[in-house]
Amino acid sequence: MATEPGEPIVSTPREGDLVVPEGLEAGLLAGLVVAGVHAIRDWLAGSWLYTPSVLGTLLLEGPEVAAKGFAAPDAAALYNLVHFAGWAVIGFGSVFLVTRNEGDPGRLRRALLGLGFALVAAASAFDLWASTTHLGRLHLWLGSLSGTVTLLGFLLWRHPQGLGRPGLRNRPGASP
Repeated sequence: MATEPGEPIVSTPREGDLVVPEGLEAGLLAGLVVAGVHAIRDWLAGSWLYTPSVLGTLLLEGPEVAAKGFAAPDAAALYNLVHFAGWAVIGFGSVFLVTRNEGDPGRLRRALLGLGFALVAAASAFDLWASTTHLGRLHLWLGSLSGTVTLLGFLLWRHPQGLGRPGLRNRPGASP
């Protein structure tokens, strides 16, 4: 379709084009909330950066060294890199789920509830394992629950029509 000279070319993004930036937004926002929850919990417990240090040491050295509980800034930095990359991947996957199922609100609700349950269950299972290996009680379920609620809240905000609700832009009388 040709346009006249001087006429603006209007391009609307395709659904698939939004998965990467929106997934990155969703995942990094959720990851930031999780990191904040663990930072506040560690600070209140009197051991600043304990959770990322232990998890980073677990990645670098294994459970025997991590159980000693040394605060290692390099291990915390490695863990945070893995943490945010993991939440970005979760964000990509959840936005992909939303864009693939937007036409079927019931199916989308089930998919998102399943995703949320899987994230919290995985973190809780890892938390239980960590407590049996003398890593201490890390309360990963709390961070995971916070991140999951943030992720789902972001998706509801960005895709309210996908869940059968009119978006702010789709309500009668709303300006385009």
